[in-house]
Amino acid sequence: MWLELKIGKGNNVQFQNSQIAFFNEAKKHGSNCKILMRKNDLLYLINSEVIINSVYKSIKGDRVSININELSQAWIWGMPWKWTEITQRIYE
Repeated sequence: MWLELKIGKGNNVQFQNSQIAFFNEAKKHGSNCKILMRKNDLLYLINSEVIINSVYKSIKGDRVSININELSQAWIWGMPWKWTEITQRIYE
């Protein structure tokens, strides 16, 4: 199990190309990777397959940007965060 932590800025979240490649390799070997992202008072939990299959645009250097609004397959929690439920979803 790998949990990547991210902060969303505006409507986007950024990844390095090497992070996307890591998600792909982990998937090939049967490993479970998820992304826990915070944007303002919301927490998003996203399976790495959603990120792998997302349409993203290249930005400066080796980074890509994904529109948060297009992450329709995310678990989303508002404050106060339900940590018991969040932990359960992480390890599913």
